[in-house]
Amino acid sequence: MPPDDENVRLYGPWEGRRPQDAAALLEDYPGPWWIAGGWAIEAFTGVPRPHGDLDIGIPRTDVPLLLAHLQGRLHVWAAAGSLTPLTTAAACRRRSKTGQL
Repeated sequence: MPPDDENVRLYGPWEGRRPQDAAALLEDYPGPWWIAGGWAIEAFTGVPRPHGDLDIGIPRTDVPLLLAHLQGRLHVWAAAGSLTPLTTAAACRRRSKTGQL
């Protein structure tokens, strides 16, 4: 099975997200967060651009808090050179100590 088909099998079809989706998802999240990447560039420059994803940033130390907030709703991934799934607070602490998060 090609990689894209495997991703669709595991996670369903790709759905583009907008900053409003992040605001709704993180409405009761107690930590700081921000929009990063292409959406942030568009907001800063005022120049419209195509978007294929939505990047949300949080302080590294708040990863366990975000995982608890999103538990059972979304998979959380870190982009630290490559995409890495973050599955537990303990795994995040281990990765953070080694500089991989």
